[in-house]
Formats: sequence, structure tokens, C-alpha cells
Amino acid sequence: PTVIELCPGTIDLSSELAISGKAFQLTCPVGVCTLSGRGLNRIANGSPIRATFTKIRFERALSTAEGGAFLISGGRALFRDCDFFTNTAKRGAAIYVSNAIVDVLDSAFTSNTATNNGGALYLASGKLNIVDSTFILNKATAVRNFNLTDDELTPMPPTITERRCLVHVRR
Repeated sequence: PTVIELCPGTIDLSSELAISGKAFQLTCPVGVCTLSGRGLNRIANGSPIRATFTKIRFERALSTAEGGAFLISGGRALFRDCDFFTNTAKRGAAIYVSNAIVDVLDSAFTSNTATNNGGALYLASGKLNIVDSTFILNKATAVRNFNLTDDELTPMPPTITERRCLVHVRR
């Protein structure tokens, strides 16, 4: 796959990235590399996606529908050592998954908000694997699939696996 290395700093996106086709890796080899939706738009829409994201912070993304930071429809994605911070959507404030396989390793989801379901993540269909990740103060107003709300963590369906994760829910 093609490897794209970001330089430290923040990239403010004026519109969402359309991701499909050729496999690629997006990585931050040093420092902190941030992709920001500036509170105006989603960061990426993958249909289908074949990508790996490493050591990247995804912040301030906004969608009035599914997937605040990422809307993944088909394919496979890996997020390794990534941070999802203050993203907002109707469903899946950080990541919305439909008919895809998504692996999340050593990542953090903090202060993401869904106006409906999936404060951090929403799995409509496909498979979601979460390992060694942290979920802090994510919110959703309704409950479905893997949601973190102010007062509950819903049971996870068999298509979601999680191991060694820390979940902090505000009481």
C-alpha cells in the first residue's frame, strides 16, 4: 500500500476526504498530527475503504447524519494509536461502520457526542474489534450498539469484540 506520512501540526479540512479504491497507510511518524473537521464537516467517507491510520488525532468533526469523524461503508480499516476527540454526529460520533471490518487498537475516544446513537462508535453491520483502547466521557442521547452515555454502557452484540479496554462513564 501507499504510505503517506504527515508532518506534526493540524490540518484543517474544508470538506470531507473521499476515500476509496487503492490501499494506503496514513501515519504520523513524529510529534502530534491532527486532522480537524473544524466543527464544520466530517473528516472522511470511505466507501469501500482499505486503509490503516497510525498515531493520528481526529478532532472537531461534524456530521448531521452518520459518522462524525469517519463514515466507513465497506472494506476494512485499522486505527492504531489514534485519538478521537470532540467529534459529533447523529450516529457514531467518532466512527460509523456499515458492511465493513474495523479494527481499533491502542486508541482513545474522548468527549465525542451523538445526538442519537453511538457516542463513540456505531456498528450498523459488519465487524468491529476493539483492543487496549480508552473511552472517556462520550455521550449519546439514545442507546444502541456500542454506546457510551452519561450513565450506561450497552451490551455489545457478538459482532463487536473488545479486550483490555478502559471505560469511564460520568455519573
